[in-house]
Amino acid sequence: MTMKIVAFVAVCILALCWVQLASASEVDSEVGTQMKWSKRPRVRVRKELRSLTQAEYSLLVSGLSTMLSVPTSQGQALYGKQYKAYDYFIVKHAVSVNDPRGDQGHAGSNFMTFHRAWLLELELSLLSVVPELRALPYWDITLENSKGGRYFNTPNYIFSSRWAGSLDSSAADNFAVKDGLFGWRQQRHLQPLLQPPTSPRVLFL
Repeated sequence: MTMKIVAFVAVCILALCWVQLASASEVDSEVGTQMKWSKRPRVRVRKELRSLTQAEYSLLVSGLSTMLSVPTSQGQALYGKQYKAYDYFIVKHAVSVNDPRGDQGHAGSNFMTFHRAWLLELELSLLSVVPELRALPYWDITLENSKGGRYFNTPNYIFSSRWAGSLDSSAADNFAVKDGLFGWRQQRHLQPLLQPPTSPRVLFL
């Protein structure tokens, strides 16, 4: 597996956060008026990636770096049961696609429910490492639009050395991401772990 796949998964995670931001961030107003302010559930405020402060971005990088390098068993001993390594999320996403019953994560209304659960699990893992971050940021894909997107062809373009990595790799370098957050990061081969289940099973435990 090349780092381009890893970077793509990370960008997709941020994009999916944006898709579900509105519904995930709202507190029911009717219920809220019946509760004292101090007792209302704390709402996670998810920010667009480029709107993070430098301190918040550093926390994101630190958390993802830990998830990319610390195995699940070791991480749970350090950070608690919510922790899962980054590989876990790559494999879970791939298994949902390759399920012998058909795509369990994208082929219909299950897209939203699967990815909400998947993102929440990832967010909880990230926050177990860097709780100060408070929430997983999202990627607003409309900002990259070639027709009016605020960040298209600017230093804040997502596919640049400042963020997810430039789109200039080739077969000569095995399509590796050469700069940005995931630049040249080594990724172990996950193919043996990608075998789909032979019978229905629960993907979220």
